[in-house]
Amino acid sequence: MFFFSFKVLEWQRKAERLFRPEGFPVDLGHGERTYLAFERSASMSRANRLAFVRADFYEPLRERMTLGMEIGLCQLSKLYAYNALLFTGGERHDIPYLLEPEKLIVIDNPKSVVTNVSTVTVEDDGSQNAVRKYHRVDKTADVEVLEFDGEGLISKELAYALDPDGRHHSFQIRLPYIKGVVHEVDYKRLFRELGVSEITDIWGERRRADGVEMILTKSMFKGFGWMTD
Repeated sequence: MFFFSFKVLEWQRKAERLFRPEGFPVDLGHGERTYLAFERSASMSRANRLAFVRADFYEPLRERMTLGMEIGLCQLSKLYAYNALLFTGGERHDIPYLLEPEKLIVIDNPKSVVTNVSTVTVEDDGSQNAVRKYHRVDKTADVEVLEFDGEGLISKELAYALDPDGRHHSFQIRLPYIKGVVHEVDYKRLFRELGVSEITDIWGERRRADGVEMILTKSMFKGFGWMTD
């Protein structure tokens, strides 16, 4: 027990050194630099990993990640996760035209209701106490399902640009405040066959259907709420 307490005390002291607002000095072989604690994603937390950045890069990097927005009251775990998308490993593809208004659109996630579903949940005792008692509740209810959660579509042409060998037809993507998976679908041909000339995005803007290279759903666009506000 004494050994455990000693280790915890040691970890606390190390954390105090690493998380000082002024940072801590480290020499990684190119001279001593000051480093500041930075963001972490959910996967980094699960792997007990932390990110640190050089103090002189901190503000430019933070501004790049937040797109210049001032963040007020928010759920910190979500903020950390969104910001830490920057640290996702993968392949970088420079496709300048992708951020043109007609090339990438966001649509709402369709929802459906499944009726008479047997569910198991918990309910509290109704008190306002800091520590409450919970009990199991078995019941039948109608459940609203969010469809295509974290999924979107990528055009056949853009999929080929990302993978000319044609080995992959689904891609895990990261863009500013965007996270999810897109699946290759030849929807341009489908739109032509059905006579669809326009798509209305989540903000009510009409977009030319034949120019869209990627269709994202609201659940993929992590900045939707902040930017709407």
